Amino acid sequence: MEKITNLQQFKTAVERFQTNKRSQSIKELLPTVIGNHSKYIVFLSIGQHNQRAKVFHHVSEQSYEKAQERVMDKAFKWLLKYQPNFTFVKLDYVTNVEETTLLKLQTKIAKYRKNYFRKGIAFDSDFSLSFLEQEVNGNAFIREAKNGVMGIDELNIRHYLKVNRYKVFNFTVNAYAQKNIYLFDTQGYFFDVTENRKWTELYSGGLANGIRKAPNLKREIEQITKKSTLFLEQEITSSGKFNYGYFSAFDKKIGTYNILRHSSSLYSMLEGYEVIGDKKILASAKKSIDYLISTSLVYRYEETAYIVDKANADEIKLGSNATAILAITNYTEVSQDKSYIAYAQYLANGILEMRNKEDGHYTHVLQYPTFDVKDKFRIIYYEGEAVFSLLRLYQIDNDKKWLDEVVDYFEIFIAEDYWKHHDHWLSYAVNELTDYISDDKY
Repeated sequence: MEKITNLQQFKTAVERFQTNKRSQSIKELLPTVIGNHSKYIVFLSIGQHNQRAKVFHHVSEQSYEKAQERVMDKAFKWLLKYQPNFTFVKLDYVTNVEETTLLKLQTKIAKYRKNYFRKGIAFDSDFSLSFLEQEVNGNAFIREAKNGVMGIDELNIRHYLKVNRYKVFNFTVNAYAQKNIYLFDTQGYFFDVTENRKWTELYSGGLANGIRKAPNLKREIEQITKKSTLFLEQEITSSGKFNYGYFSAFDKKIGTYNILRHSSSLYSMLEGYEVIGDKKILASAKKSIDYLISTSLVYRYEETAYIVDKANADEIKLGSNATAILAITNYTEVSQDKSYIAYAQYLANGILEMRNKEDGHYTHVLQYPTFDVKDKFRIIYYEGEAVFSLLRLYQIDNDKKWLDEVVDYFEIFIAEDYWKHHDHWLSYAVNELTDYISDDKY
């Protein structure tokens, strides 16, 4: 990727924004009223695609032009001093402010999942200690406490303040317990030096907050698919194992390995191959399937097999068998290499063996090596994955017993209103099933 060091690039970006019609439309959104005061609050972020951004902000009671001018001046002085490489500039204008208390905020946060909070937070009315939503989520300011409840993590906030050279970084939650704090939305604009060198408007508010608006959605989807697929391929090591993942807030490697995720990632990568057609993906996929079989596949009977999650208490999960079948059948379909079909069939027999004769449901988790029932039910998605994988196998080997099993299990799905679980795997399965059986009940 091209790295830009020339300060003129920053000046060019600023000038283009100031002459852009979007700059004029901001006036309709501002100012923001806090208490009895009208304020213009602007954030400016500078960074690279592979590094965290440096964030500046300024508050003015005079005009948004003044706030914008001052924050750009701060950024320019910083660029002049440190001469960093940078590839993007982002502007955020505070548009809506909600005054609240720390107690109310903690109550609100407790209802959210991690990384789903979509508001900026200011701990004072002057916005001297304020953070964009992306800073809040990107640095784990909100996370699950030891009691399992989501809340503000003062240790992570202090770390962020220290790393970013804030004058005061001894932040404590108690210091703000009796004070008003402020939640806010922003209207953002993004300038990518390496792409089209145009300012792109970002969505404001809701779960899409801060995401670029895509004028050419088809092109965006193609690019995301290509980059995501190649990323997965690059994460496969020489053994066939994936680099499993990182805790993004602090760039720490995840120490565990979930074999179900191995198979589902492999399946996703092969779905991507169907779009981009890069042959190196098939070579990596083959290596990854070999790793799956050699390290995790075990037999209960001669032609009945299971995937054992050795990193997670030697569990046999219904979903692990299903995703392994999906990965193998997808590889078989796109590569025409039929050498793994038998393994998929053995795993499918394993799924059939997990059917409980008493109530007709699949058992979700067995314990290896005893094959005793560990959990009759764990995750609602396992059953949708299972029937979908059987249908994908049927598409390849035309063995009617897989289709008959799915048809039989769909009677349970229908009788027990499984539609209410919003299971995407079940959607995939019913879509596939109607290719073979046209029945209005499906």
